Amino acid sequence: EDIDIFCEKYKIFLYYDVYVQKFIECDGYERKIYVIGNEVFGIKRENPIYIYLREKPEKIDVDLIKREKFNINEDIITLAKILSQELKVKIFGFDLIQPINHEKYYLIDLNDFSGFRGLKDIGNVFQNFIKEYISSL
Repeated sequence: EDIDIFCEKYKIFLYYDVYVQKFIECDGYERKIYVIGNEVFGIKRENPIYIYLREKPEKIDVDLIKREKFNINEDIITLAKILSQELKVKIFGFDLIQPINHEKYYLIDLNDFSGFRGLKDIGNVFQNFIKEYISSL
């Protein structure tokens, strides 16, 4: 019912479909995992939802949220390989959160072409991937 009210109230601003996820209380961070071919990278940033809950800003510019390198473990590499194989994608990204009192991560989002923000020299990785891909044709 709340969602229907929201959509009706803001319908002039909604130029796209709306989907709703259950809120999962987590440690307050998102782990953004990026995959290019066989290479897997990760960054960690504060979850914008937690910024909103804490500060109640009118707008959150996610580009301004500090990002730091996140070390990828074997479970995440395995997940990346499974997603790549099953979805038949070589360049993509996905987001993980770590629920309170859990050691494992939850997959909450998947993008078939992510922004790759926060990764230094990612252009070189793309360039090498594209060169290798073209030469394999």
